[in-house]
Amino acid sequence: MQQMLQGGMREAGGTSQSLWGYVGDYKDTEFGGKTGTSNNHSDAWFMGVSPKLVVGAWVGGEYRCIHFRTGALGQGSRTALPICGYFLQALFKDPAFKQYHGKFDKPHDDDITRDMYTCASYSPPVKKDTTRHDSVISEQEILLDENGEPITGNSESSDESTTPKSSKSSDKSIKSVEPKKKHKPTEQQVNLDNL
Repeated sequence: MQQMLQGGMREAGGTSQSLWGYVGDYKDTEFGGKTGTSNNHSDAWFMGVSPKLVVGAWVGGEYRCIHFRTGALGQGSRTALPICGYFLQALFKDPAFKQYHGKFDKPHDDDITRDMYTCASYSPPVKKDTTRHDSVISEQEILLDENGEPITGNSESSDESTTPKSSKSSDKSIKSVEPKKKHKPTEQQVNLDNL
């Protein structure tokens, strides 16, 4: 668990790395941390750990409808982490709290080796494009109706307004669809007294 929490500050892409901006001057202490953000950016949190201290902060509203406008503003590394960072910075700066400095103990089990902590990173295999195969181009043209739904040639709907008009041919494939005319928006006067 210590290694995983420290990984958020050491590994590339770790969301807790900005904590170094607050505690980077304290080389005699090791740190780890984990950020979190709930759905709709309603809650953000951060938990920080050192060998002798655990800190946490939550930022959010009492009601779920209160939330941050974007994920960039509402993620734990931007909202809750600075609260913990300022607290840790003030604590480690004060000589009265020297007892909270320290490094994590190394495992005392002889059967646990360092290579057990080193895992290969996962990345999905890359799809290779060739001159014969292009992963972006589809063999079949997909036509969409006004709602953005795919139009299929074997629609079971009896409503003629949703059935595309195809050219007369023996196969069931769709050959052409008449484009619909777009209506320009019009301005209408609104009486605000009636609202």
